[in-house]
Amino acid sequence: MTKADPRDAAQSDNATATGAGNGAPQETEASESTSQPLHSVFSPRTKAFVICMTVFASLFSPLSAFIYLPAITPIAESYHRSISEISLTVTLYQVMQAIAPLFFGDLSDQIGRRPVYVTLFVVYVGANIGLALQDNYGALMFLRAMQSTGSSATIAIGSAVVADLTTSAERGGYITAVQASVMFAPAFAPVLGGILTQYLGWRSTFWFLVIGAGVFLLVYIPFVPEVGAIPFPISQGIVD
Repeated sequence: MTKADPRDAAQSDNATATGAGNGAPQETEASESTSQPLHSVFSPRTKAFVICMTVFASLFSPLSAFIYLPAITPIAESYHRSISEISLTVTLYQVMQAIAPLFFGDLSDQIGRRPVYVTLFVVYVGANIGLALQDNYGALMFLRAMQSTGSSATIAIGSAVVADLTTSAERGGYITAVQASVMFAPAFAPVLGGILTQYLGWRSTFWFLVIGAGVFLLVYIPFVPEVGAIPFPISQGIVD
């Protein structure tokens, strides 16, 4: 019978130990790479589409504020009111512009971005239709407040949507796009409002806003997904 050489057994044991040592880091790296969570389940194309719709939505608050300014004098003449009295509607709009985001921004964290967006734009469309049809100073004041409520919170929610979809490394570029729309609207809105008021009458400014918001809703409702993380009740926990 041939005896096994102890040196051969020692070499085989060392090879086995070396192979196991080389394989362990690879398995650890693979498990770490698979365990890292994705920041967003949406494709880059879907993210870009949602951000574009967010930019579109953010236009309406400054657009509604500044497109109205060239119509102040014709409205005052139509209502037989002073310029100062009609200017109060501008002040009321700005007051609601500060208050509305405080409520609806938090609400979008609780129930999601989509239902809040849809609710705000329904209010906004209804307010603009009322503004285009009314002939009463009290109704003008109330509907301007509703118009501001429906449009102002979109800016705050827009920033939240960007935070939902992007990582901190890419967030700055998307936030810039949303904020650029807010800064750009005051530049062209008075010019647009002046053209509409001069050639079609002051009521046409509100019909223009109705059309723009209606187009937004027609695209948003069927095509834009929910992007906000709706919290689970503590009693239910999170499903593994």
